Amino acid sequence: MTRTRLTDWIVQRKNKIMCDQYKESTEEYSNMSTEEKLALLKVNNPELFKKVVKIGKSREVYKSYDRIKRYI
Repeated sequence: MTRTRLTDWIVQRKNKIMCDQYKESTEEYSNMSTEEKLALLKVNNPELFKKVVKIGKSREVYKSYDRIKRYI
């Protein structure tokens, strides 16, 4: 019920902005692997890195992790 053309457009627009930021942050490292680029992103743009690693994960996953992380 919450998905509409407008909300889908907003989500896709945000995704494009984040992709553009990622490309801009890593463009000079085109010869590196994705893992290496993400390591650089973590240092150079930590806020974007946090968003990237959360893609596709629900709040419940993070709540569960927060509960068990002290045992890991």
